[in-house]
Amino acid sequence: MANESKKVRENYAIYCAFLDEWKTFERDQISLAEDIHRKNRRGSSQIFYLTLEGQKRFEAEISIQNRKHYRFKIFAEWFGGMPLFRFDSQGKAHCNPEDGTGLRARQVLTPHFQRYRDSGVEIAYHTPVLKKPEEVEQIVADCILGIEHFCQEAKLKCNQKAYPALVIEQELMDLSSDDPLTGVSF
Repeated sequence: MANESKKVRENYAIYCAFLDEWKTFERDQISLAEDIHRKNRRGSSQIFYLTLEGQKRFEAEISIQNRKHYRFKIFAEWFGGMPLFRFDSQGKAHCNPEDGTGLRARQVLTPHFQRYRDSGVEIAYHTPVLKKPEEVEQIVADCILGIEHFCQEAKLKCNQKAYPALVIEQELMDLSSDDPLTGVSF
């Protein structure tokens, strides 16, 4: 069953304006910290967009086990807690509601974007770039290309750059113990 949002349906013009107008990241770098419960690295940044009340944020997730599996999402408190716009690099296909184009057209394989229609129903779609197999392969293999494409499609920018840098935080190693090789001759 597709996700539905009554608030988006009732305020579709506001939703479209939010997605279709330029928004700015709070930071040019987003730190991705390990989330052991979800087996991924996660990070977020506030988004500046003055026309819509409440907090707005961008969230990135990258799988620890498979760097080709990543997601980008946009949230706006005013619309509720669900993602308003997202990108999935890998995962299950999304099945759009029937619109008269037939069963085959309903299934949208990853990578794909997801947004809401005026009916308040979430749909998946491919951009022209995501319809080119050679482009798809590169975007899936490199989350930097993925975030660049996401920012273009979502109308998101940084102050000085076209898109933010994703910085993976590394856990610190404890090197304070004695040298385990003390007294071992080579």
